[in-house]
Amino acid sequence: MWSSPFWKRQVFCLTVFAVALLCCAATPLESDSRDYMLHTCPGGDYHQFETSSFDGWLECRRACMADPQC
Repeated sequence: MWSSPFWKRQVFCLTVFAVALLCCAATPLESDSRDYMLHTCPGGDYHQFETSSFDGWLECRRACMADPQC
């Protein structure tokens, strides 16, 4: 059964597809420190700013200090 060219081609195509899927799935998981994220600040305002960490409160504080209207 496994000696036929059809099965060998099927296994090869599925393997290539699985490797490509793993490569594509891993790409969005990589974080870029320049990504823009939307955080809710303690006052309830939404600010979009450049984040360098996942500590939302600290980033909101930094953004508010830089924003004269905050």
